[in-house]
Amino acid sequence: MRKIKENKMYLFSLCIATLAVFSGCGGSGSGGSDEPASELYIKSAVYDNNRTATVADDTLYLYFNKSIDFEALLADKNVSDFFSVDGNGTIDSASVVDYNDTLFHRMKISLGSASEVFEIDSAQVSLVASALSGIDVSSYKTPVHIYRPMPKTGQSVSYIDYDDGFYQKGITRSYTDNGDGTVKDNVTGLVWEQEDDGVLYDWNSAKEYCSGLSKGSLTWRIPSIEELIYLMDRGKANPSIDNIFSNSKISAYWSGNDYLLSNEDDAWAIKGNTIHLDKNVSSYVRCVSAQENNGTSDAVYLRDATKQIVLDTSTNLVWQDDVTTIGDANKKSWSDAVAVCKDLTLDGKTDWRLPNLNELNSITDKTKVSPAMNATFVNNASSAYWTSTTDEANSSKAWYSYFGCGCNDVQDKTTTYNVRCVR
Repeated sequence: MRKIKENKMYLFSLCIATLAVFSGCGGSGSGGSDEPASELYIKSAVYDNNRTATVADDTLYLYFNKSIDFEALLADKNVSDFFSVDGNGTIDSASVVDYNDTLFHRMKISLGSASEVFEIDSAQVSLVASALSGIDVSSYKTPVHIYRPMPKTGQSVSYIDYDDGFYQKGITRSYTDNGDGTVKDNVTGLVWEQEDDGVLYDWNSAKEYCSGLSKGSLTWRIPSIEELIYLMDRGKANPSIDNIFSNSKISAYWSGNDYLLSNEDDAWAIKGNTIHLDKNVSSYVRCVSAQENNGTSDAVYLRDATKQIVLDTSTNLVWQDDVTTIGDANKKSWSDAVAVCKDLTLDGKTDWRLPNLNELNSITDKTKVSPAMNATFVNNASSAYWTSTTDEANSSKAWYSYFGCGCNDVQDKTTTYNVRCVR
């Protein structure tokens, strides 16, 4: 019997058994400290619920620590034979599977209609050793993770070939007016307050206002800075937000995140760019439903030291991570940065590009400083890096991310900054 999903983002993680050809990927991951050193296990697994109400169009991405003899694996067994699930959730034995041994031994499973969703924050899966006779299998239980849908920035104008407007990478923005003062973001699954009340709050008062909000029979909270960044539409200016949201100010809006460089005296806010404000300062707030979570803090990164690349398994984005991403000698103007990525050949691939603002922001970690990014990135200097997104308000400027604090801002395109390409 098919189990129907609630209309929300789920955190999941799965392990699946394999028949191994013992060849490592030459890199290091960012999983738990109790991960096995050499036994067969899954370094990361991510569930994409595809933002629909059924299971049949969902996908599981599984990343093994070793190569898999995939055809031999399924010669006389079903996919579902290889798991032991702690918590709710199943994989349909009729699942369609695709394996890519060159991308961190990734197995992609398209779930069938008999699959069941995995319950948020509880599902863990381990390998069934008895199904893998003769293989050194770990009993390690893989923690849950969520696929993070990446919305387009909203920029549709191309200012130079191969920029943000040229590629328009990501999922097309889509909103639903719920008719009760709330708006559903159909990409992230978040439900937003449609109209802010126009009242200025200090940070603590803003949090209290959101937690006390009564709209649409939902529970509310102050949004995270990541959620506010993805809400911004970079194809608009003054304000940079979809017209479905009313009474929007050209001013700062609070997030619920502390700004670490101020010893928590400041908090993150957004005013088109990301800024930090003293918590006693008055600013606006647009609340978000606490029943939704876009999982922005749940990235799991895998690095291949030989290829000098990093995979963010929560977004499926592969990042350049060699020495050319740092240092004064490698800084480029904006147009040169676009060209550098277009011309890059790395890991035998030629489809590299300069990341857009949403993509580059996705690898900042605002729980860290100097650099504000995951330690899986070896070349992670606290520098400014160009994005491919032009400032809608002034096309002579483009957006960049500064990895000292995880900030985003605009700068003249003639300025020279570092470059980190993506594919």
